[in-house]
Amino acid sequence: GHKPYLVKALIDTSSVENIIRKSLVDKLGIKYSNPPKYFKKKIKDALGIVESLKLSFQFKGKNKLVSGSDEVFNDFVDYKESKVDFVLGIQWLCLHETKIDPYNEKILIYGRVIPFYKNLSDDLESDISSLNISRGNHTLCKTKRKKKILDM
Repeated sequence: GHKPYLVKALIDTSSVENIIRKSLVDKLGIKYSNPPKYFKKKIKDALGIVESLKLSFQFKGKNKLVSGSDEVFNDFVDYKESKVDFVLGIQWLCLHETKIDPYNEKILIYGRVIPFYKNLSDDLESDISSLNISRGNHTLCKTKRKKKILDM
């Protein structure tokens, strides 16, 4: 079995890169490669690249794998000082058929609904969605959004 971790994730349509916080990489025991020199010039705070990170969303207790390929868009940049555990950037969102519905304040990933807002007083695990993260046979993580996951 896998040990779950509560983490914060941000869906950022303005970010070209997917980001993972260094402390989470260390906690999960995920290996990362050094970023290429051109990449370090582009993103100075990058510590490394986590290749092909596998993500699955959990809806009402059932997992739905959303990234199991070796596509470069599944790669995550390892940052030491990220304000959230994960940032899902535009490339990841496009690769995984994400639709953003600003009128109904929701995001659809493979047809699964994620609301823009989550009630902060709700201490129960979300019955709508959680995000699980694993690397191969490593540990799973759960994500719970705080108040707002998408700023428009």
